Amino acid sequence: MTAPDWPGEGPSGIFALLLNAGSARILGDLRPDGRAEGIDERLAHPVLPLREIMADRPGRSFSSGSHGQRSAMVYGSDPGRAAERAFATEVVARLEALRRAGALRHLAILAAPEMLGILRAELGPALGALLRHEGAANLLNLPEPDLAPALARHLRGVGAAQD
Repeated sequence: MTAPDWPGEGPSGIFALLLNAGSARILGDLRPDGRAEGIDERLAHPVLPLREIMADRPGRSFSSGSHGQRSAMVYGSDPGRAAERAFATEVVARLEALRRAGALRHLAILAAPEMLGILRAELGPALGALLRHEGAANLLNLPEPDLAPALARHLRGVGAAQD
């Protein structure tokens, strides 16, 4: 990757997405020192304990091969993963809106490892083309004074193509 093409004045178009299973932060127009000059949005998705997600039993059904016998139904998928995918879809929709508005030109994603894989599956080709860096790092819990230096370390690897 090449060094980023940091514009001298005006918006950089370089955005960072910080993501875990329950929170996301979108920082826009990042400077080389990791500070956001533009957008600073937070999205939240409540993370419910599995016992609450699965509080209602899926029910019972009649077996197709026998008369009058009922069997317990099981969940068809992991409800926790389904909630994480729904949150990733919501985050991608917001990024896509920023891309269509022309604000987002380069993207760096720093996500908790389990969410990084889910997010990769949700990114479409248009956002994928803007992706310049991704890392398995959960920076959302960093104290605010430590966030900009941590972002700057990751942004050193951002290779923004010439506009």
